[in-house]
Amino acid sequence: MPIKKAKRYSQAEKNVIEVDEPQVIRYYNMGGVDRTDQNISYYRISIRSKKWWVPFFMFMPDVAIQNAWLLYRNSAGHKNRSLDLLAFQREVVNVYRLKFSAAARNAPGIGRPLTAGRQRKEKVPKAVRQDEQGDKCRITDYGKLKNKMLDLQNQKYVRQENVGENEDKMSLKKVLVDLMFKYFDSDNSGLVDSNELSQVIKQEGLAKDLSECTLFDLLKYDDYNGDKHLSKEEFYKAFVVKLI
Repeated sequence: MPIKKAKRYSQAEKNVIEVDEPQVIRYYNMGGVDRTDQNISYYRISIRSKKWWVPFFMFMPDVAIQNAWLLYRNSAGHKNRSLDLLAFQREVVNVYRLKFSAAARNAPGIGRPLTAGRQRKEKVPKAVRQDEQGDKCRITDYGKLKNKMLDLQNQKYVRQENVGENEDKMSLKKVLVDLMFKYFDSDNSGLVDSNELSQVIKQEGLAKDLSECTLFDLLKYDDYNGDKHLSKEEFYKAFVVKLI
């Protein structure tokens, strides 16, 4: 390994002396590695995390920004470019912030404009989230409504059939859903529509319920084929009846 001389201050002799210095040390100090570490230490990207790979990942943009700043300083006309490292980092962040911000997407010449095919789609259609009166029906309230309908049907069934407590729960639920569907399907067409749901609401007094969900939400949540009717199979899915 090539050895060269370097001047260092000696505490023992109280004077500057020449010492042996491996050339690799000179390359490290003068070749940019040591200066790079120094620059990065000033404005390092700091994200607290217990993941071991986060510091390693954050080191890459730190090095990229530092190298870009050196290219900026060494490029032609650098005398008129007086941004220090911190100001340069802020400028980089500001450029990307403007480029990818939601407001800038629709501005001409910045980012990609939103086309008709790239419009944001609602995860839940408005017709599902709101009924005709604009009342919102949440999934939790919708589940409570279905449980209430099962309880009402169970009370009728127990009074009529005198069912014991040991009856299988899933079998009992299937019987209740069958009876409920038969009750809802007043014209015996094998399908339940909005008019029949409206009739049940009036007969059972469900319009006075404080819940934001109504029986019409059955058509919104569980009309899987979108024909504005509910079949018995869709009733089974709505009330989670497992067919054996």
